[in-house]
Amino acid sequence: MKRRDTIINNAEALAFKIEGHKVIAENCNSGLEIIDLHERMIILVRETSEVLKEVDVSDNYLNQFEQQISDVSTAFPFLNQIDNPDFVGENNRDSLRLTILGSRANLNAGRRQKLSATPDLSGSVLPLCLIPNSALKSAPPFKSVMPKASA
Repeated sequence: MKRRDTIINNAEALAFKIEGHKVIAENCNSGLEIIDLHERMIILVRETSEVLKEVDVSDNYLNQFEQQISDVSTAFPFLNQIDNPDFVGENNRDSLRLTILGSRANLNAGRRQKLSATPDLSGSVLPLCLIPNSALKSAPPFKSVMPKASA
């Protein structure tokens, strides 16, 4: 099995698990915002899977997709409990809801984009510097742009 096929299978399995996690969230009365986040993540994971099926992508993109699938899976705390029908009960419903609500920050924040084309390769964005206005007024002009003296 090719690496791309493995990533597609992992994405499809993750979408299925998120659907199960959504049922847990519904059973805990987590609210419409949480349910909506689950639905959006299911759509995104399935779209990623479809793109991978249709387009032959480079290893760099495969690495990115693999990392994003891993990141998404960590945002759902009870993915491994979706096959346990007795997981949500009267005794633990409130604590489960609080845990799910706490994971909302992970879903909303996502991963910070790392820019690779920065001068220091740190990924940090430098402050805006407009080239024509960047030099101090008191700085001498560059010799290459000084007007030539007419003879």
